[in-house]
Amino acid sequence: MSGDHNPLHLDPVLARRYTFGGTVVHGMAVLFQSLEFFLNQRENPARLQEIGVRFINPVRHDSEIVFRDRTTDSDVILEAFMNGIKVFQARLSLAQATTSQELEPRRLGQPDSCAALTIREAENLKSRISLLWDPLLCRELFPKLYETLPPQQLASLLGITRIVGMHCPGLNSIFIGCHAVFPPTDASFEPHLEYEVRRVDERFSLANLTVRNAITQAELDAIFRPRPVTQESYENVTKVVEGNEFSKQTALIIGGSRGLGEIVAKIICAGGGRCHVTYASGRVDAERLAREITANGGHCTPLRFDILDGEFPIGDYVAENGISHLYYCATPRIEKSKSSMLDDRLLDLFLTFYVTAFCRILGDCKESLGDEGEAFNVFMPSSVFLDKPPPGFKEYCIAKSAAEDCCRILQEKMPDWRLAAPRLPMLLTD
Repeated sequence: MSGDHNPLHLDPVLARRYTFGGTVVHGMAVLFQSLEFFLNQRENPARLQEIGVRFINPVRHDSEIVFRDRTTDSDVILEAFMNGIKVFQARLSLAQATTSQELEPRRLGQPDSCAALTIREAENLKSRISLLWDPLLCRELFPKLYETLPPQQLASLLGITRIVGMHCPGLNSIFIGCHAVFPPTDASFEPHLEYEVRRVDERFSLANLTVRNAITQAELDAIFRPRPVTQESYENVTKVVEGNEFSKQTALIIGGSRGLGEIVAKIICAGGGRCHVTYASGRVDAERLAREITANGGHCTPLRFDILDGEFPIGDYVAENGISHLYYCATPRIEKSKSSMLDDRLLDLFLTFYVTAFCRILGDCKESLGDEGEAFNVFMPSSVFLDKPPPGFKEYCIAKSAAEDCCRILQEKMPDWRLAAPRLPMLLTD
């Protein structure tokens, strides 16, 4: 509806590499839903006089959101909570509706290209966009909002999120808040928004913009989020690895399409080994990695395998392909807990990845490989976080510690295998 097609909100595969580790809901959608919730308690049309919005925390898709409202002497305060944590707050004032012009529908034909500005490129930028308005879709999604507020105000708010997500900062943006006033005016409304970058602050990767049209005067803040991490190229890795250093390895890298798994695959192949890299949803990443390695003389095969799906016969795959080494790099997004005690959801998630799925895979491999043949080698990366757990990572450290214990116990039970769980330093990954 807004024309903001930033992949942070729409592409779950690309969004894995972004700051939040997955897609998040448009902040303006949270605002519109909170307004819908509040306006359902009103009978008469109105117009916004002023609104200030702060997007405090990301809202993940399929999350349950609790909306609350309260009224002061002059303002309405809207809040939204996810898992008890405040994610959004708005303070607004309403006035009696005035007669407004009709707003002609205008839908986006081809989506805008998503600009990827650097903070320096954004400095002093001035431009304008045409507003979009889809009355049928608005009425379907937000019926009370459509019925109560002027379409010019709604289209202008939608234009603000499109500026941030598509134009400035664009691709690598996080919208953190805005303040807008809608003074009464007799001026003719032209469906566009002009915007200007008033200042940037490189210390905080912050841009402050002013936005205006005939009915709107707004100021907004957006952050330039870090660009996705790119691992060292295979060509460069070959320069620091001996050509036959890993020639006896045929490795299965669980979770090998990016991050630590990607660089492990490059190192092994650069040293003359063969790799099979698994992915759950990152097919494009895994195939790109395989092409990069094979184009430079290496041997890499991508394989779709979701560790949470116990149906795939991974043990048979290991036996049939002569796998000698298993590198377990599968991980969920390493989120920081905001709970003062333990976050049950996070703890269950980390334990599922690092203990339950890991042990099930090793059990499948043991059953298929039997007791004959050469030793099977397993690498489960742990973390120096366990030496001195930083605040907010209790759940992660508990699960990684349990994974280390699993490796020790399994090593005792299977002395013909070699299991290692070294505590790696912090690495540059996404």
